[in-house]
Amino acid sequence: MREEYDSMTNEPKEEIGLRVVVLGPREGTPVRANLINEDMIHLKVTGQDSNGLLTVLEYHAVPHSDGVEPHTHAGHEEGFYVVDGELSMLVGKERSVLKPGGWGFVPRNVLHAFWNDSDQPCTFVATFTPPGFERIFFDTQRIGSRPFTPEEMAEMARKHGVMRVPWDQVDTFVTPTDR
Repeated sequence: MREEYDSMTNEPKEEIGLRVVVLGPREGTPVRANLINEDMIHLKVTGQDSNGLLTVLEYHAVPHSDGVEPHTHAGHEEGFYVVDGELSMLVGKERSVLKPGGWGFVPRNVLHAFWNDSDQPCTFVATFTPPGFERIFFDTQRIGSRPFTPEEMAEMARKHGVMRVPWDQVDTFVTPTDR
């Protein structure tokens, strides 16, 4: 049995089986996406809800959001479906812009980043399979509104299996699967 976490408290919970979840826009558990901008997330389905199958979230990126820096993770695949606005993405070394109805899928260990370059907000739905990575958002909330120290950032990345890659190293980065 996979260890699952309560979406409100981030504490381990007993397996409850599949649960029906019906939510409208901007409904679900709200969490800040990060501490560098005003982007918001609404968790729609967690690993707890799906009995360990997936996580689904709704991400609201403000205009000109820096989004998420280049990174990889070995623990899950990620999907992106744009509802409104435009989502700029880096996947591998390729940059693209997803518009409403656009879909992106990022397998484990593939370098990726996303941001909103436009003057309009962007809303997209993201999936994580398997679930569990949503716990990083709760850990971010525990820091409060102050910026992370370099030590806290390194610990957060280690704890959640994230390899951060500075923008100036993207062109020379070799993914763990390419080595």
